[in-house]
Amino acid sequence: NISILQDGQYVLSLNDGYAILKLQDPSKRQQASKLLLDRIMSDSGECLAFDSENIAKLKYVQNSFKIYFHQTQYSPTTRFQYRIKELDNQWHSMKDLPYIPVNNLAAGNYTFEIKGTEITTFTIIVAQPWYLSIWAVTAYLMIIFGFYRFINKYYDKKLKDEKSALAAENDRIIHEHKIEVENDRLTSENLIKSKELANATLHLVQKNELLDEIKSELVEIRKTGDHTLTGKDFQNMMKKINENLTVQDDKNLFESNFEDVHKDFFHKLKTANPQLTAADLKLSAFIKMNLSSKDIAPIFNISVRGLENKRYRLRKKLNLANDANLYDFFNGV
Repeated sequence: NISILQDGQYVLSLNDGYAILKLQDPSKRQQASKLLLDRIMSDSGECLAFDSENIAKLKYVQNSFKIYFHQTQYSPTTRFQYRIKELDNQWHSMKDLPYIPVNNLAAGNYTFEIKGTEITTFTIIVAQPWYLSIWAVTAYLMIIFGFYRFINKYYDKKLKDEKSALAAENDRIIHEHKIEVENDRLTSENLIKSKELANATLHLVQKNELLDEIKSELVEIRKTGDHTLTGKDFQNMMKKINENLTVQDDKNLFESNFEDVHKDFFHKLKTANPQLTAADLKLSAFIKMNLSSKDIAPIFNISVRGLENKRYRLRKKLNLANDANLYDFFNGV
């Protein structure tokens, strides 16, 4: 469709817009045709303009677009071509499109050229995506630096904790070793003291037995009247023997020393067997010292047979078999 706009001007309806045709007097000089950049239309529908120096700055999300342009004087013989110098030196035909299509242009500066009756040059700058901007890169560096500091501090702390734990473990092992050495020393000392105590007790018991026999013999001699001892001499000898007969004191000395050597023995035995009497505990102590019935009997002022009866009753209280070894049992307490 063609419409008359005014004298010498016509409007031609086109498929994509319109054209104004000016018919001038041939006698008038025709001005040179120029190519003008109209706009940039992004795929999202945003309309972007060039500045006075034919430079357009686009965001990264606007990197797919169309460049619209027109020529001031229509020429049916003009065929337009374009190229992007940074990407391709080949000229590309426009065909019948009224724009230059560009898709997914990477970030950077690009020089476009359009060739018609002459070559027109313009620049399009596509910004870096936000995740590659200077602020984003700075943030990345700060995050990396922070993560590095965090990892460094974490492993420093972990290393210090491991060193502290190792030092504590070493201290514990050393302390336990010292305790073990000290326990071994005390055990050895206790064994020595226990043997010394047993020997001293046997010696005292034997001394008291011997003195008691001498005393009995002197009494018998005194009764028979067949002697050469005066009454005064007899009284002096009896006094000395009585002064050395310290059976009860020897027993008390033994019990106090035994508890010093075996502090936990009586406590464990009483706790596990509350029915045991003081005499049972004393007999248990003598058996633990590995004294024989013959050695223990005089301490209780009973015969060996009587002591065997006491051992039998002790087994019953401890719920042991008749053939159970009391020495082995008490050494396990």
